[in-house]
Amino acid sequence: MKPLNLVILILVVSNACVPTSITRDLNNSDKVLVTNTILKTKVLGEVSFIDNEKNMTIEVKPIDTRLFDDKINRYKNDGSHNSIITRVEGVSTANDSSKVSALETLQSKLLDEGLTQIEINTILNTIYEDIPPVEGLFGYKNPDIYVSSDYKAKDSNPFTLDDRYLTVTEITIENNSDKVQTFCEGDLLITSDNTVYKSLPSMDLINRHQSGSIYYEALFSLLVKDCELIPSGSKIVSHLVYPHFYQNPKLKVFYLKGSNQSSKELTIESENSFNEYFFTRLYVASKIADGFDTIVVSSSEYGAQRNRYHFLRINNSISFVEFEDFYLHNDMSLDSVEIITIKSRRNRFEIIRTPITQEDLEIGDVVVVETE
Repeated sequence: MKPLNLVILILVVSNACVPTSITRDLNNSDKVLVTNTILKTKVLGEVSFIDNEKNMTIEVKPIDTRLFDDKINRYKNDGSHNSIITRVEGVSTANDSSKVSALETLQSKLLDEGLTQIEINTILNTIYEDIPPVEGLFGYKNPDIYVSSDYKAKDSNPFTLDDRYLTVTEITIENNSDKVQTFCEGDLLITSDNTVYKSLPSMDLINRHQSGSIYYEALFSLLVKDCELIPSGSKIVSHLVYPHFYQNPKLKVFYLKGSNQSSKELTIESENSFNEYFFTRLYVASKIADGFDTIVVSSSEYGAQRNRYHFLRINNSISFVEFEDFYLHNDMSLDSVEIITIKSRRNRFEIIRTPITQEDLEIGDVVVVETE
């Protein structure tokens, strides 16, 4: 009988922005300086255990938790059945019905313009639900920039706690024996600074989501639940989730089975870094070309009319800015950076696309030109 070889490879990289400060440039009121102090931590080590009671190999390797930001939303069951949920909402007036019809037409136009469905949903929800604009939005492409709450873990990622990412480990279990074997959540634990860290209960993470939802089904498939049965001659891939170990200098990993245990030590490397980035404040100015004259639509007039919706689009991400000030990173490439304006009149919608240029950054406003 072959011994059980348990190999644990952990390389967890986490970034903690502590904190972000925003300072206005005293020489230019339209420039602000964003300063980040970043703590980067890495948990390093390769640990192996031998268990002579089973003919099974278990390998554990780290997963970048941020990879799950959108992965669950793309989770698909490739079976042959379909689950269809239809929502029917009452329409109170003829005007509401007309608006819904107009929004459906707008959706088709936005698809023709090449926008993603997520972007289109943002636009339609903003108009239909009268969602307020984002105030003081910071726009950038550089992934090393963190502003305000932007660094909080994404709500779409199920492996988060208190706006921070948890540590996710991928476990590959291969049963080479001729018997059914088991692997349990409690078979592995970690200690650090006189504290024991067990894996977070998988069912607690699963039950945070509604039974039958995509998140529930995906997590039920992804996580080790209590004790998993491993059929003979098979290999499965599953996951365990642990708290993050931000500043503890050393970790010790234990493999527990019956009255036997063994442990190996891991170390944590920490690195502090500091960066600064300048942003420029801008706002949207609507101008109506009426023959040879140009009429400026002020923010107060816009607020009263509520017939123009200005969205800042960077790559395939879109945010409603209305006439609020927003900020763009000075060194950012302006390719795929634009204002998308939806003009509404009598439940008919017009789409106006205005690329943002370097000249706009120098002037401080983005002019959306409309025709009467």
